[in-house]
Amino acid sequence: MSNVFNKLAAREYVNDAKLGLPSTDRAHFDRRKHLMSILASGKGWRVPSKEPVRRADGTTRGERKRALRERTFAHLRVAA
Repeated sequence: MSNVFNKLAAREYVNDAKLGLPSTDRAHFDRRKHLMSILASGKGWRVPSKEPVRRADGTTRGERKRALRERTFAHLRVAA
């Protein structure tokens, strides 16, 4: 008897993890939402930011821009 129940339950829950398949009813939507929450550890699907790219000299683009700005306006600071 439990074998038949397991087959019916498995057929009911098989589409919970398929993201391309629309929810069939409210219970299916709730099961899918709960499953995705468990998979993401309750923290949501977050993509961590990437580290800035460094050149061979070890500087990032922002560091090079700040250095250029310092060199460009250095004569104004000396005169003042």
